[in-house]
Amino acid sequence: MIEPKKQYINLAALTYEAYVKLKDIDEQLIGTTDYIGVCYFWAHRYRHHMRHTTIANRVKVHKAFVDAGLITWGETRAHDQIVDRIMGSDYSRLSHESRRYA
Repeated sequence: MIEPKKQYINLAALTYEAYVKLKDIDEQLIGTTDYIGVCYFWAHRYRHHMRHTTIANRVKVHKAFVDAGLITWGETRAHDQIVDRIMGSDYSRLSHESRRYA
């Protein structure tokens, strides 16, 4: 199967109204393979790193959560391992041992 060519959106070129509409659409796509990477989906623990990373990294983390059957807003050891792997080790000042899991 031939992969479709990826399309890129320059978010800086969007009007505010267009950005809000895109964000609204992306919010509906959380938990699906169609997530775009604009809307927040992560748990509070990951907020600093996920807010300031690239859209590509957001999509990778989201896809890994979905592929692993995890809820996207969860805070488990499995979530930590995925975020560590994609965002790079030591993404948080907390050690794995000191993190609390539900």
